[in-house]
Amino acid sequence: MQPKQTALILVLTVGFLSVTTPSKAQSLSDLDGNAFLANPSTGQFLGNVSSDRYDDESICNSYGTYGSRYEELSVLNNYGDYGSRYSNYSAYNPRAQYPPFLYLKNGQPLAVVSVNSNWERVIHPGALFGVICGQR
Repeated sequence: MQPKQTALILVLTVGFLSVTTPSKAQSLSDLDGNAFLANPSTGQFLGNVSSDRYDDESICNSYGTYGSRYEELSVLNNYGDYGSRYSNYSAYNPRAQYPPFLYLKNGQPLAVVSVNSNWERVIHPGALFGVICGQR
């Protein structure tokens, strides 16, 4: 992880004060190349929201750290902390208390990434990956 991203995530973990409401004109596809995933509770960067399948940090790179179904830091790993149905940090656990967040590139939090629709501002991980990465 780059030092700049580490510092940004550490600042965000100190306090999640507000979440930006996406405008109606903004869609998930508008986030392509303009956002990233991170877990504010663990301070872990979880990949850039980018459709570039060759970018090492893209959530759509199926061979990369953040887009592989086998990598520890991928939200798509069913056995990892961020993709398991049982982990308290997972986007796919409907009871997770500390799921990943979607941030704009400027570091502003946009939404919780979770299958739990009870969060105030939430994006389903399947919708995010489906729109940004397409079907794979």
